[in-house]
Amino acid sequence: MAADRWTAARERIAAVVADGLAAEGVPAGAVTVEVTEPTEAGHGDLTTNAALRAARHLRRPPQAIAAALAARWPALPEVERVEAAGPGFLNVTLSTPWLQGVVADVRAGRADFGRSALGGGRRVLLEFVSANPTGPLVAVNGRAAALGDALARLLEWCGYRVDREYYVNNAGVQIQRLGQALWLRLEELRGVEVESSWPEGVYPGAYVKDLARAYLAEVGPPAAPDYQALGAWAADRLRAEHEAVLRRFGVTFDHWTEERALREAGAPEAVVAELRARGLVREEDGALWFCSTRFGDDKDRVLVKSDGEYTYLVPDAAYHRDKFARGYDLLIDLLGPDHHGYVGRIRAIVEALTGRGGQLEIIIVQLVRLLRDGEPVRMSKRGGAFVTLEEVLDETGVDAARYFFVERAPDTPVDFDLNLAQLKTQANPVYYIQYAGARIHSLLRRAGAVPPEPDLAPLTDPTERALLVDLARFPEVVREAARLRGPHLVARYLLDLASHFHTFYRFNRILGEAPEVEAARLALAEAVLIVLERAAGLIGVRIPETM
Repeated sequence: MAADRWTAARERIAAVVADGLAAEGVPAGAVTVEVTEPTEAGHGDLTTNAALRAARHLRRPPQAIAAALAARWPALPEVERVEAAGPGFLNVTLSTPWLQGVVADVRAGRADFGRSALGGGRRVLLEFVSANPTGPLVAVNGRAAALGDALARLLEWCGYRVDREYYVNNAGVQIQRLGQALWLRLEELRGVEVESSWPEGVYPGAYVKDLARAYLAEVGPPAAPDYQALGAWAADRLRAEHEAVLRRFGVTFDHWTEERALREAGAPEAVVAELRARGLVREEDGALWFCSTRFGDDKDRVLVKSDGEYTYLVPDAAYHRDKFARGYDLLIDLLGPDHHGYVGRIRAIVEALTGRGGQLEIIIVQLVRLLRDGEPVRMSKRGGAFVTLEEVLDETGVDAARYFFVERAPDTPVDFDLNLAQLKTQANPVYYIQYAGARIHSLLRRAGAVPPEPDLAPLTDPTERALLVDLARFPEVVREAARLRGPHLVARYLLDLASHFHTFYRFNRILGEAPEVEAARLALAEAVLIVLERAAGLIGVRIPETM
């Protein structure tokens, strides 16, 4: 793996602090030394509160302990200075000459800079989107697609072996209702008035009219209202549309697993039989209940209703058991905001069936609110009461949509400003990031060539140093984003890197400077471009060569 200066510096500093605390009399292992990035500028590049943690052991003021640690600090190539500050913090400023080496690290590593072995080759099945095939994909599905694909890229970059999977819920009452909706639209096309008597719970969207026209063109008028057959046809058609829209969005899947196939294979019956054999079910009021409280759930759950129908928990349990049976070490599900109450019950039944509930991670993807001119957008030409993902892509493009969907943590709702996403100014973060890359491409074209091993000593300006810090941080940012399942950390990093480059470019001449300065700055710009393109690629955003 390519060099990671930032992590090496943090570990070296932590070791020196630990040695210093031991010399001051702190018992071994009594204080955990954490070296973090300061939350405010002017407090060094790295900081630790170890002196505050040690105060109760040494019965001395933390300021005095921090001062003692600073006074005994050894000479290190990574460190320029150490200062005791505030109530007992130790602030560390890294050596600029040492940071300059990151330019060579990036240029030497190029395609592999920032890659890690965090995952150790573990097999991960990442399931995301999995929208019901009863309507077009909408904005929150787009967010799940962008987050899931970005997370898969991050995990792969960090040494996991990832398969992407889409679960198609093409069975049950919802397919019956879709078939009924299709039948009513077919009746409408032959002149029957249906709007005034539209049944409750049956999908009314204008998209069903499109399905009806397609059905007549491909199949012809149905002889009878076979809702199940009509629903199955419509679900297959919508699933194909989902796949096409997602492919346009740059999101593809290794597997499309169908609930219908699991049911036909008898997987739900096998789940119920296994739970019954293990004594984990009980009967009450004509229904069959799973004793999920034995596995940490807050209450027992119905498996089979009094009318003999399965609840959704049974086929979902069968699906998750099948996932583990395929040999995966870890399952990650991205689910919609209406699934908060689902987490405990599915983990409980997975634990009961496989003993691996702890290897199932569930990430809830919160809602997206589309805004235009500051007002929520609620209506769609095709969806009726919802805006489709395809309409969002038509309006904003793929890159903007992917960035805006990813820029916040999955558990945080998103306000997606459609006006902002289309701006060609620095107010639009996507344009601002892409423009930084295009600027560097233009600069390198005009320069012709970058010296392979320039002297980097001229890189001492504060704007240059800010970029050096950014480059050094990149491998750790990526690992942290993968560990926390947080692609938004990469989006935030991208914006910071682009901002620091624009500032550097504004205040520093590059071409035409003294030869050694020009060479060093060109190498820095090239390193920034390498990392910018890699970070953007991890969240599925392009960096164009021209704009």
